[in-house]
Amino acid sequence: METHRGILPNKRLRFWWAVVGLIALVVPYVTNMGLLAKTVYVAEKTLYKSDRLTVTAGDGNDWKWENGREVSWKFQFIDKDANYPNKDEVTFLIDKEAAAKQGLTDFKVNGQSWDAKTGELGGFELYYNGGSGHSLILTAKSTTDEKRAVSVPVGLSLTRTAQQGAKIKAPKLAETNLLPDDAKMMVEANLFGYEGDDATGEDEGETKPDEPETTLPAPSSDDPADVYAKLPDTKQGIVDGFLIERGVRTTPGSDNKTDFNNFQLWSSMNAPVYTTADAEHKAPVTIYQKKDVTATGNIGGSENENDATRLQYVRSTYHNQYEQTGGDNQSAYTISFEDGDAMTNAKFTVVYDHVGSYVDSVTKEHHPIGATMTISNVTPASGDHLQLGDMHFIDVPNNLYSGVMYHGIESLDIKLQFYTLVDGKFAERIDVDEGDGHVTFSSLNNFGRSANSSSSVGADFSWDQLSTGINNSKYAETVFGGAGTLAAQPYDDPTTDSDDTFMQKDAAGIWYSTVHGVYDLTDVNGTSYKSYLDIPNHQDNFEDSLGGTNFQMAALQFPVSGDAYNFTLRTGDGNTWQTISAAVMHPLELTQTHKLVTTDDTTYTTAVSDAKAGKSGNLHEKNLAITSTDDGKFNFAYWVTQPTYDLGTDSLIRPFGIRFEDTLPDGISLRDGQNSVKLYDTEGKQLKLGTDYTVTIAGQKVVATLTDAGIQAIDFNSDMFALRLDVKTDSQVAQGFAKWTKRNTADVYTKTEHSDASEYKSTTNIVTVGLKDLPTTNVTINKIDEAGAALAGAKFELKKVGEPSAWTAASFASAEISAYKTLTTATTIAASTTTETSWTWNNLPVGQYQLIETAPDGYVKATDVTFNVGAKLTANADGTGDAYTSTFKETTNPAVLTNVDVKDGSVTANVPNQLDIKAVFQVKKVDQDNKPLAGAVFQYFTDVTQKTGMNKDDTTGMHTMPTGQTLEFNKLYTLNESTVPTGYERAEDVYFKVLKQADFATQTGVTVPADLANEKVLFVKTDKDGAVTEWIKPDQNKNIFTTTFTVENKKQEPLQSIFPVTGGTGIMGFVIVGLILVGAAGALTLKRKFND
Repeated sequence: METHRGILPNKRLRFWWAVVGLIALVVPYVTNMGLLAKTVYVAEKTLYKSDRLTVTAGDGNDWKWENGREVSWKFQFIDKDANYPNKDEVTFLIDKEAAAKQGLTDFKVNGQSWDAKTGELGGFELYYNGGSGHSLILTAKSTTDEKRAVSVPVGLSLTRTAQQGAKIKAPKLAETNLLPDDAKMMVEANLFGYEGDDATGEDEGETKPDEPETTLPAPSSDDPADVYAKLPDTKQGIVDGFLIERGVRTTPGSDNKTDFNNFQLWSSMNAPVYTTADAEHKAPVTIYQKKDVTATGNIGGSENENDATRLQYVRSTYHNQYEQTGGDNQSAYTISFEDGDAMTNAKFTVVYDHVGSYVDSVTKEHHPIGATMTISNVTPASGDHLQLGDMHFIDVPNNLYSGVMYHGIESLDIKLQFYTLVDGKFAERIDVDEGDGHVTFSSLNNFGRSANSSSSVGADFSWDQLSTGINNSKYAETVFGGAGTLAAQPYDDPTTDSDDTFMQKDAAGIWYSTVHGVYDLTDVNGTSYKSYLDIPNHQDNFEDSLGGTNFQMAALQFPVSGDAYNFTLRTGDGNTWQTISAAVMHPLELTQTHKLVTTDDTTYTTAVSDAKAGKSGNLHEKNLAITSTDDGKFNFAYWVTQPTYDLGTDSLIRPFGIRFEDTLPDGISLRDGQNSVKLYDTEGKQLKLGTDYTVTIAGQKVVATLTDAGIQAIDFNSDMFALRLDVKTDSQVAQGFAKWTKRNTADVYTKTEHSDASEYKSTTNIVTVGLKDLPTTNVTINKIDEAGAALAGAKFELKKVGEPSAWTAASFASAEISAYKTLTTATTIAASTTTETSWTWNNLPVGQYQLIETAPDGYVKATDVTFNVGAKLTANADGTGDAYTSTFKETTNPAVLTNVDVKDGSVTANVPNQLDIKAVFQVKKVDQDNKPLAGAVFQYFTDVTQKTGMNKDDTTGMHTMPTGQTLEFNKLYTLNESTVPTGYERAEDVYFKVLKQADFATQTGVTVPADLANEKVLFVKTDKDGAVTEWIKPDQNKNIFTTTFTVENKKQEPLQSIFPVTGGTGIMGFVIVGLILVGAAGALTLKRKFND
């Protein structure tokens, strides 16, 4: 808890106190070295507090010792130098021997582990700006399940870097203090009821579980207040006020149930005490002990003695206006009087072992206190003040703040006394100097009738809550101060000249409220209102609930001094519930405002938990690239958390005004205007824009102002409410991100008085977030032929054709470019360096690219290559240690690049070219003597209907294909001599194919000769059906493969004469003889026919 701002500082007169105060202020700056040895709490408690350092410890009410469970201490360093920004560097020095003895190990600060050999842990840089603080969390793990109090000396070594960067190094001095010399003060450790011992570093004794772990000394038959009066007073000037804490109850037992050793009631008549309610009066005064009551209800209605049901109800029910726990350690005593006579000389003392804390005037530390409340001079109500029945009782809960309920009683006196605690026992009586303490009584209703009252009981009594302008004290609830008190003080706003209170004093000196007070939103006429602020003329009355509108205006505050404070409480209608508080009657400044920068998925619960731990959000000092883009934007959130003070404990009322101001860094904006500004109450419920708060936006400045309704909607219970800003920034993925770092703070303004000039500003810590440049990539393309040899003669053009459009994170540890968009106009990028066979483009930004080739002569043009130059981020699981790597991916299908090598931001790849193979043939025409032969004409074809003639040169006998014509591969060609030279015989047709290497194995029934198997191209002669008869290796000139078919024509033989050559016999004789023989045979045949 923060130091109570309503308590005035005490005047120090004694010289040695001045010295101690001087040491507490000077030593942190001069020596910057300290020892801390404190007991650990389960609920967060302040172990030490000075103007330079606050140390708290605790992990929540469900905390318990377990092996491996962490214990935590929060060190909040405060910068008091007006010249800022400043920076400290702190190193923790842990006594490792003491740590081992206390069962603690694995010390860490904000996740960084200690050096177990030296005990050293650090150094940590503390940044201050505008007087803001910086917190570090020290944790350690338990090595045992043993329930205990622990104490470990922790040294602090600081080096200060002041404004302008000037360094001031503090000397390392043993046994010098960041804390006062008497730092080994007693502190609590409420571990399931266990009260921790003084921090001595010695072994702690084990507590038996069946014994009360905190006990009060059992009083004798004497009034315990008188017994405790023998205790010594605290030293003069040591107490700077006390707090009656709203949430504090007497200490329960190990089962978390009320331990009545710690909540005792003494009676002067030794009244019987019953634990079961009944409807009888077994004695003039009977006491009913209501233990751990789950049944709650209103025990302050029209209660009458003759109503047995209600009598038993009062004795068994926990009043519903007291502070509630739900049952456990929710207990009370009901003192029941048979009649008014039973009250005569009755006296009671209630003993509470824990009610709050006192503030040490030197260290400003809070220390637990117990109390006694003595009730005496009980007077029965009668006549005008007996409006709600004749049942007589006093009800007292085990929470002093909840006060006392009295019914059928005109008035009673109470005496309050407070005590320091040592080992759970009362040690000294709290003694405050004048002005250093006060007791406050609120909700002082008046049931008198006024001009605007719409209902009445009798001439001058009214139940109308809306009654205002009441001008007498007859039916007013009021309080009188007695011994140990000073004059009552009503609320007064020093910034206004008007009367700021409803409390007035009559001629007899009795304070009374001029208004009734509204505690029900349905008035006497049956009209219901949604909220108090909807009630007509609500400003002229007060909302009768803690922190309600104008609540402080119907309260009285009594300054006190000494060690006992006496008051008289008087009813207004015969039934009064009166709280007892030490709260001030003006709003307090809101402090310890904290800022976080987080990912979008961070909830209120996480933000508040991180703020309490001193963290600045999971994106603080991180690269936004550990998250994903959304429509080209990075989305994230700023949080501003604001702790509240505790209503009833610290102050009776909420601030009069609260607003948040946050000037967003350039380049960061709200995603959806006002709808991006969200406020959450202390329970994490989102407040309503327009109803609970308003938003104004002027440029980069965002202002969220809580309305009266919004302030009332927030439960001021020491928890945090929070502002969330949903913001965005252009990711600029297409440009490779934009390298920047953005720092941001926010302010919360609290209005503690009605004047605007009373605003108090609390500035947050600085949060930082940024982006880093995406990496670029060097790309080198090498030109090679089919065999992998460097190939000259090509040209390349590189164009950027696309930009990245999305950046996606799988987790904080992995993110990369995940999508691209096509550019409307491609951009040509010149090569950085070139050779005859390679091209290099340096520092290509992320994007999509197209590589276009102009092929060397004789080679097939490579398919246009498309590829992505990307980026990928890797980091630790929490986003720290982020690093980029460039990525490269060819998207051509099928792939063109070969031997792709990606390394250290550079890419090397080859683009191979296939030879542009062409095949032709020619015919050499020769005679039988192998001499060129003119006159022939050739044609060739694969289809007889589509013949192609050949060019001829009769001089050489060469016949060639028409210019530009080439052969098709693996087709059967016929070469035909269409015109034969005169005198020569026609040559036979030639059948052939031209084959690429891949076709060699497709020929049926033959195998390519081994010596020709590696040739790129072969011609083959075939028969007319295409069956290979001969393999021919062609000639090659670059990419042209040529074969020559030699076609020979033979001369025709001349015809032989039937006449003899000169000098020869000839053949004529043989012809004549043959004709005669044929004729004779024919004649003989005819003669035989005639004879037949």
